[in-house]
Amino acid sequence: MTPRLGMLLALAAAATAAGPAAAGPAVADEPLARAEILFQEGLRLLADDRAAEACPKLEESQRLDPALGTEFRLAECYEAIGRAAGAWALFVDVADRSGAQGMGPQRQKARLRAAVIEPRLMWLTVVVPAQVARLPGLAVTCDGSPLGQASWGLAVPVDAGAHTIDVTAAGRIAYRSGFEARAPGDRFTVRVPTLAVSPPGLATAPGDDRGSPRSPPSAREKPTRTAALALVGVGGASLLAGSILGAVALQRNGVWKEQVAAEGCTASHPPVCGSAAALAIQKTERERSLLATGSTAGFVLGAAAGAGALATWLLVPRARVEVGPRGVAVHGSF
Repeated sequence: MTPRLGMLLALAAAATAAGPAAAGPAVADEPLARAEILFQEGLRLLADDRAAEACPKLEESQRLDPALGTEFRLAECYEAIGRAAGAWALFVDVADRSGAQGMGPQRQKARLRAAVIEPRLMWLTVVVPAQVARLPGLAVTCDGSPLGQASWGLAVPVDAGAHTIDVTAAGRIAYRSGFEARAPGDRFTVRVPTLAVSPPGLATAPGDDRGSPRSPPSAREKPTRTAALALVGVGGASLLAGSILGAVALQRNGVWKEQVAAEGCTASHPPVCGSAAALAIQKTERERSLLATGSTAGFVLGAAAGAGALATWLLVPRARVEVGPRGVAVHGSF
């Protein structure tokens, strides 16, 4: 029986003995009951090697009713799912609090568990210069969680994986730095530079390493979606025209072959035969050539328009599109 469960049973017995008058206080003890249920469910999941499901149960139980026993089990859960830094921190906290309460065995057990984990830890040190620390509204976060001033300059454990440090301050361009912790014992130091003053009218946003300004989007800077859709239409029409012209060119080519064969001419350019027949055949040949050229131009223009549409839609925030006899040109900033 856990201490919390024993307390709940005692409260229930007291409420039963007191009668209906005790109903009000019993309602106030509902969070304790939920905390105990979550704690027991977390232990069951841990025993079934389902630590990923157990940790949220134990976290909520600890939030509802903080207890050393729950914190210790949560540290075990974190260790099981690979969150070594979180597990180490909880074991150390349990050891410190147990010692303060005169719980020697519990303190020793928690210290031993922390000592086992410590060689596997990776460490981060964030150095904030004094001139930066004095900036109004300064905030330092690691993966979105606040990193308080007491932690600046100290090595703190981090779990394996990618991490991001963000530093913001009122009226300054934000700073961002990232790193990836991989091997046990890795140590990383992030030195925050002097934050540049944000130009008037610009919002600040985290940028890689040095930070970068981000201005509010304007209609002029939005991708030219309308132009992209227009290019799609131009490209489709050009491809259709090229296909039609190509089909007609093939038909005229068949007529040319029939004329050559019918007149007994040689299939040369120009064909060698009677002058009247040669003129008719040459006329058909010119028509065939013009149609083939138009078909090729249609396919080329269609492909160019399609490429321009794709570039305008995906890559060009400020684009100017020109469609002319030589094809499609897209001008803009990439």
